[in-house]
Formats: sequence, C-alpha cells, structure tokens
Amino acid sequence: MKQGFDISYCQPSIDFDQAVNDGYEFCIIKMSQGRHDGTIYEDDYFRFHINDAIAAGLAVGVYHFFGATDPDDAKAEAAEFINLYRSLVTPGVTDGAGVWLDVEAEEGQVLDQVDKVTLTAAVFEFILACNQAGIDIGIYGNCNWLDNHLDLSQFADYVKIWLSEPDEEPYWKNEHPERTVKIWQNSFEGSVGGIYPVDTDVMYDE
Repeated sequence: MKQGFDISYCQPSIDFDQAVNDGYEFCIIKMSQGRHDGTIYEDDYFRFHINDAIAAGLAVGVYHFFGATDPDDAKAEAAEFINLYRSLVTPGVTDGAGVWLDVEAEEGQVLDQVDKVTLTAAVFEFILACNQAGIDIGIYGNCNWLDNHLDLSQFADYVKIWLSEPDEEPYWKNEHPERTVKIWQNSFEGSVGGIYPVDTDVMYDE
C-alpha cells in the first residue's frame, strides 16, 4: 500500500518536498468544479500544486467536483472537463494516482436535492464521456453517497472507487467486495508538508 494525500485551494502553501520526506508517495489534486449548469471552473491552485508535486517526485492524480443535476448538463460538464484536462495535464501524468469524479454535497446543497435515479444517470453520462475520450475516471464518495445517492450497479466493474471513510478501517470496502476500491481516504486531519488539516489516503496495490 502507498500513503498519499489530497489537496485543493484550501492548502495553498503545502511543502511537497517535506511531504515526500515524511513518506508520502502520491497526491490527488483538485483540478476543477462544476457550477450546476453544465459549466466548470478551474481550482485556483491547481497549476501550482501539480507542478510542485511532480517536481518533488510524487505520483499525481486529479479530481473534479461534480456539479451537474441532470444527464444533459453532465454531458456539457464532461466536455468542459475533458477540454480543461487535456489543456493542463500531460498524457500519462495521472497514471500513478488516477482521475476522479468527486460526487458529494452537504445536506441541503444542490446535489443533495437530486434524486438517486437522476444523479446516477448524470454521473453515468459524465463517466461515459470521459471514457470515450480516453480518460479512465473513477468515483469518489463517502459511504452515504455511494449507498444512498448513487446506484453503483449501473456502473461497470472497471469504474474504480475512491472511498471516503475516515475510520480505523475501510468498512464499506469490506462490505462491498464487488466493487474495486482503489483508494481509501482514511482521515480529514492529517498533517502533511507543514499544513494541517490535510486529507490523507491509502492506495491499494492492484
């Protein structure tokens, strides 16, 4: 297993060299976020983060925070994501830690109001568009969203899961052997590269 962490604009000044010295091997970086209308925007610190992480010797991955509330908007959002990804990420760079679709919302937020069937269809269209563009993308989610907001039976086995379950062990992974959990986000309170708090992750060997 490999130790890693994930970051966004919330960690603007992380010391990647120190993170490597502390034993971290990979970093997943927020690249973009959907606006709930089919459009997206780039994370303010993505370019700094990915360049500095690569320079420090970390394997890197990227994630996009999903915003579409229906399948049509999801197709439009995916098209914008694909264009941005291709413009910012050199082919092969994310092979080490993957590309991920972050599907979540706090209670009362926009995506929380979307029914399970519609949200599943929207996420399906986004992943399909990425796959057709040659981008292998997995789903990030916590136990509640993976169980109650998405119907994972609609997704092929090769769609990997990045599980958010800050606990002593990944109970959801153990309860769902039918899904491939590639990464387990095991804490929201890590200290990485001189920054606290930082989400920390474990990557399983394939």
